[in-house]
Amino acid sequence: MQRFILALATIAAMASFFVVSGCGQSGPLYLPGNPSRIEQLPPAPTGAEQQQEQEKAKEKGDTSST
Repeated sequence: MQRFILALATIAAMASFFVVSGCGQSGPLYLPGNPSRIEQLPPAPTGAEQQQEQEKAKEKGDTSST
């Protein structure tokens, strides 16, 4: 019985070693695409700008922006 427990513990230890050693990304880390080209989003509209856009949409008859 002790041999069985020892063999089972050995197999479990070896399996955990292989699982832990296989995780993670190997090689250098990199950004996909062109890292020198950084895109910036336009600033979020303020309350007054947002209100003006809604008024323009209402004048055009566009109801999708509400």
